[in-house]
Amino acid sequence: MKRKFLPILSLLLLSLFSCKDDDDNGHSHTGCYIEVPCTEPNGLISVAEADVLEEHYKDVFYGLFNEGTMPYNGYDGAVRYIWFDLEEIKKYIVYVEQNAQDNGYDNLGLRVYLGAKDQLGQDGEVYPRQTVFFVPTTNPTGGDEVSDNINIVNAQRLNLGGAGIPDSVDQEEGIGAP
Repeated sequence: MKRKFLPILSLLLLSLFSCKDDDDNGHSHTGCYIEVPCTEPNGLISVAEADVLEEHYKDVFYGLFNEGTMPYNGYDGAVRYIWFDLEEIKKYIVYVEQNAQDNGYDNLGLRVYLGAKDQLGQDGEVYPRQTVFFVPTTNPTGGDEVSDNINIVNAQRLNLGGAGIPDSVDQEEGIGAP
């Protein structure tokens, strides 16, 4: 009896765990997902164009920020970049879209604000550090002006980025040839 029961039980378990739900369209239901059109986004610029923007920032603003700052261990002044994990950005976009759906908002966007937070330096002292944070927006009128976008005040903001040591990386440094 055991010999007949074991193969039948094995086949039954195999069929239960290997069946694919025909309604899932190939998506995994282990987490959230968003559908995005497979086209390039508006606003793409070349590495060379970004280099011009970065150099202009360094020429106009970066020096001004650094004139009044005191260097300390591992931090020589204003930062030039803040890095965000792409998976966390994706999760935040899903969070924003869910909040918007729950509240009937459409025409969504993200506004990036500049901020500062205290951070422990290598010398054990606390120093202010530049940061940015994302604020979701909606454009109820569908207008074309930046001012037509208003902040969604009942959604949390995202600030999980990391700032590098100033002048440690230029935007055109990295891997991959254009």
